[in-house]
Amino acid sequence: EVVKEMISTSYSEGLDINNLELEIGCYKRAENMGWDETAAACIPAILCLTEPTQKGDQKGLMKSIQSTFTEFSHLIQKLSTQGDEVQHAIINAVEDYVMANPVYLAQFPVILMTIYNMNESSETDVLSDEVLEEWKEAHEKLDDSDPAKKLLSKNLMAFFEHAIGVSSSEDDDDSDSDE
Repeated sequence: EVVKEMISTSYSEGLDINNLELEIGCYKRAENMGWDETAAACIPAILCLTEPTQKGDQKGLMKSIQSTFTEFSHLIQKLSTQGDEVQHAIINAVEDYVMANPVYLAQFPVILMTIYNMNESSETDVLSDEVLEEWKEAHEKLDDSDPAKKLLSKNLMAFFEHAIGVSSSEDDDDSDSDE
């Protein structure tokens, strides 16, 4: 709740979002939280800022998600440098939020893609192919009656194919140039 309050206050008051990194880091240390717990608190707080303005406006919600996450990309990138467990916490926090707020279900692939695309401007992976692959494999094993299985939509599978497929072919290209 405190992290959510920090993020929403900074955002609504137009404060420099980059200062949040320090503020959240201090709070994390004071509360003796792990980086994964910190990331898991930040992601829903950021998603709360993207509430749809009109009921059922998925296109507007998608744009809001993309622009808000872009504004917070520095913070998300910083959190993700703390290891795979943080990346898992990020994807799990997105999943939990989406499952608790059904209006976001259709936007799940958009949220993951927006975070994944931060890899391009970051020195380290914000959301690695391995973490995505592990999440996908775990969800493919879920029973069909499990509501989380619904997250494996056609759009999400297309994103996985593109994201993981593209990076695999890039790796192949790299190994060809070494020979």
